[in-house]
Amino acid sequence: MKALANRIRRIEERLAPAVGTDVCRAATILYERQRLRALAAGEPFDRPPPVPPARGVRILSAAETLRRRRQNG
Repeated sequence: MKALANRIRRIEERLAPAVGTDVCRAATILYERQRLRALAAGEPFDRPPPVPPARGVRILSAAETLRRRRQNG
């Protein structure tokens, strides 16, 4: 299992885009879509908009993000 996790991490490092305006723009687009979908359904939407990460802050990989999302329910 550890070998698989290492392999996924290396692939993510090689293929993941650098954090910059493109990643922040994509996060903003996804946020707006979720907000508009919730408003159209008449549901409350109280999440704050995404903020760009500060310099030197480690960004979670896609796998880490999914794992944390599953753990939090």
